Amino acid sequence: MAIGLQFICETFGIEYKELALKMETSPQNINAWLREKRKIPPMRLDQLTKIFPKIPKGFFGRELFPSEKTLVQEIFFELTDEYEVVEYEDEDEEGNKYIRSEVVRQHDGIINYLREKHNKQLLIEQYQSLIFDEGGDFNVNEKLLKMFANVLQHGSEDKQYQLLKMLFYYLQPYDSDFGFGSDPYLEPSKKQEDMYGDFEQFLRKYNLFNFEEDYKNE
Repeated sequence: MAIGLQFICETFGIEYKELALKMETSPQNINAWLREKRKIPPMRLDQLTKIFPKIPKGFFGRELFPSEKTLVQEIFFELTDEYEVVEYEDEDEEGNKYIRSEVVRQHDGIINYLREKHNKQLLIEQYQSLIFDEGGDFNVNEKLLKMFANVLQHGSEDKQYQLLKMLFYYLQPYDSDFGFGSDPYLEPSKKQEDMYGDFEQFLRKYNLFNFEEDYKNE
């Protein structure tokens, strides 16, 4: 298994001899770190964070998760990105013409792609952790995730899917980016409003949700 330093060097296109020169150390030391014969000393980690800006210090001396490798790639394209300001003629609602400027980035497309990929990999790794790191003999997390996946596969028009969406409206913290923390329907029907209202009364009746505390975060 390769440590992060190897992948980072490959991504940034830096050879080990060049890295050794930048760090004022020997290629043999670099090789010893890569083969995990010796750990990277704290002083050398500080040097590496200066050579590879924005790369977290903890990435260099251990094997990286897929999401972390994608983050390294994203950082590389951000640091090497080039841009230009493009000016063009535009027109407002009243028909008045004016000069508009826009920043065009060379790596904008690949950065957005890697960012989305990184978020999906993080989600998969979170689910893997819930399953493989679960204690006990009943595998509750695994069973719950299976049921969750089954409901999602039914599609957004399915009643079970709608029920799950309503549950997350109340279960998910209001300061998250899940999307159901403020309004699950932009234009709810009267039936939907009544359904959410009735369900909220049910939660209040059996004290299943701390409304006063959670609404503070809204």
